Amino acid sequence: MRKGPICFFVTSGSLVEAAVAGGFACLLTRDRLFGESASEALKRFHWFSVVLIEIPQVRGPEFAARFRDEWIKQPVLPVPGALIRWPSGSAE
Repeated sequence: MRKGPICFFVTSGSLVEAAVAGGFACLLTRDRLFGESASEALKRFHWFSVVLIEIPQVRGPEFAARFRDEWIKQPVLPVPGALIRWPSGSAE
C-alpha cells in the first residue's frame, strides 16, 4: 500500500528552478498561464528562457508532425531572460 501524498503541486517558479539546477537553459510549454507565471522566475534566472508553444492541441502524431513542419520553417530560438511565443517568435 502506498503511503504519503499521491500528488503534489509544482509552481512554475519551482519548475524553472529545477530546470536551472538540472543544467537546462530553456523550458518549452503549451500552458499559457504557466508560461506567464514562469516568466516571473526569469527575473532571477536571466540566462534561462521559456518558450510558449502555440501549436493547437491535436493527437500526438499530428502534433508531432505540425511541430516538425514549424521547426523546419523556423527552429525555436530561445531568448535568455524572456518568454517567447513559438512559432510566432514574439518575445515578452
